[in-house]
Amino acid sequence: MSEAPVNGRSENGPPEDGPPGSGRPGIGRPEAVKGRPRDPGIEERVTRATIESLLEAGYRQTTIEAVARRSGVSRPAIYRRWKSKAEIVAYALFAHSDSTALRDCGDLREDLRAWTRAVLARFGRPEIAAAFPGLLGDMQDERRSRAGGDSRDSDSDRDGDGDSDGDGVEGGGGRRGGSAADDFRAHLVGPRRRHFAKTLEAAAARGDLRPGVDHEAVFELLVGSVFLRVTSGKAVDDPGYEDQLVDLLYHAVARTTAT
Repeated sequence: MSEAPVNGRSENGPPEDGPPGSGRPGIGRPEAVKGRPRDPGIEERVTRATIESLLEAGYRQTTIEAVARRSGVSRPAIYRRWKSKAEIVAYALFAHSDSTALRDCGDLREDLRAWTRAVLARFGRPEIAAAFPGLLGDMQDERRSRAGGDSRDSDSDRDGDGDSDGDGVEGGGGRRGGSAADDFRAHLVGPRRRHFAKTLEAAAARGDLRPGVDHEAVFELLVGSVFLRVTSGKAVDDPGYEDQLVDLLYHAVARTTAT
């Protein structure tokens, strides 16, 4: 599912002699590097341009070249921060996600409703609906490439020493070493999976949860159901769908009282 090369460079990976990678917090968020302070406006402009392009043209046509033109940020500056289109899109969609745990209200059904609404709101955003199927495909491609030792993760510096394009980053450093899939799991899915498990643990402590419930399976049932609905082109803002999903989840996990 990789994009066709543009000017000899793949849109789903940096040039063969791309800039060095280093760890960074958040989804695709570049780590601070030595030299002049990084210009935070670049991330903001790239994020805005990426979302606009996703909404107007869809995932396939949202190329790094298109994002560079729309944002006014040079390709070298973009490649210093992200290795691939998948990383840019993942950053634009998820870097500023609020991973704060939902408050436990003490009622299992209402807790499940709160989680269902949160997932529907997240995946129901039009830019996510436009991007997610293609993004998942590219993340799979990245994972296979990394497993096979793809040279696209090269740590050599494409632009040489110094800041060639005046973006305030010395020597082209500050780009992360992991993939978009790594970031997606670690910074979007992982925290929510743990928070959801705590919700079910609280319900179990109250005696509301039936014994033997697999927390991860229930989380995947919720997220997978919503994702399938989004990728099928069905509306996620239907109150009837929310009620049905909450009922299914509740009856799957709630302790029943014998009559």
